[in-house]
Amino acid sequence: MNYLMSVLIGYGLGCIQPAYLISQFILKDDIRNQGNGNSGASNMTVTYGKKFGLIVALIDILKAVTALAIVKILIPQEVSTVNTLLYITGLFVILGHNYPFYMGFKGGKGTASLIGMLFGLNMGMGILGVFILIVATFLSDYIVIGTFSLLITFVMYTHFFHLGNVALAISILILTISIYKHKENIIKIINREETSVRASLFKKKAGGSNDNSNNK
Repeated sequence: MNYLMSVLIGYGLGCIQPAYLISQFILKDDIRNQGNGNSGASNMTVTYGKKFGLIVALIDILKAVTALAIVKILIPQEVSTVNTLLYITGLFVILGHNYPFYMGFKGGKGTASLIGMLFGLNMGMGILGVFILIVATFLSDYIVIGTFSLLITFVMYTHFFHLGNVALAISILILTISIYKHKENIIKIINREETSVRASLFKKKAGGSNDNSNNK
């Protein structure tokens, strides 16, 4: 029952799609028909501006934090499988975000939800994860590189702190899912066609539009 509860709580909260809901009911549009078609914070920022992008990112982070907090409350900390259950919860938040059933399983890419998962697991790890994401993105000029740096750090954290084989397998699975969701970005970087962060910001300042297809 604990495993089922973790799955349902994670997927249920993960299916909350602020980008889609805000675009539908406030902006009278569908974010999936704009930009790169991704229902996430980066596409929301590019399409509708920083204010809406920030709101979406915060909600996507908070839904993962909330899911893990609920599981922590419902499951006694002395239960030997608590780490496994938290990782399962985080995984299904990301799956709910990426593949929401009521949107034809077409959602976001899960980066903000992963950040929320890290904060839900360990506050210090969450802060470190955000720092690595920002620094790697700044140095590489690509958000996708920052995302992969964050994911690799997550896998290393799970391994070196001995959080269990199942937790490690889940962290690797999350990394694999992210690589799959970002495959187009990877191909564009290889072909030198991916819009960089600096180019994106320059275009925004110049009043132009861009087709940055990065994550979240």
